Amino acid sequence: MVRTVPVEEADARLRALLAAESAGQQDPLVAALHAFSDFALIDFSVPDCPDVDGCLFEYGINSLAGEPLFVVNLTRQFEVLDSSGEHESHAQVSCEVRYRVTSEAEPLGDCEEWWFRGEPGDFSSWWRSLPLESLVGALGNRAPTAVEVTSDII
Repeated sequence: MVRTVPVEEADARLRALLAAESAGQQDPLVAALHAFSDFALIDFSVPDCPDVDGCLFEYGINSLAGEPLFVVNLTRQFEVLDSSGEHESHAQVSCEVRYRVTSEAEPLGDCEEWWFRGEPGDFSSWWRSLPLESLVGALGNRAPTAVEVTSDII
């Protein structure tokens, strides 16, 4: 019998994986990517419906917080259903790695890729299709301004 993990534990699980990866990894971006790929494989308790459990990989220049930053955002999104099984909202757990904008980051442009369980193909195939090497090549071993995990899961 496969044991699924309650969605309420998602934030703690990602934080623990990131802490473990960061302890053994000098590059914060590589640590975040490894932690997120492990996090994405955890079987959380979600309804058996399409698009209720998805992963977002995105990066680009973001100036929402004032100073323009190059942000790598890794998010897992869970759909929240109401008591009648209808869509109520989404809950997300995210890890952001932020950098000052430099000449190395600008040519990367921006990227936004979603994958949901139940779609054709598995997570590992989708993950391998992402531009991870070029991202790490451009940003690897640079000190980020922040690595932050956030969650809106109650």
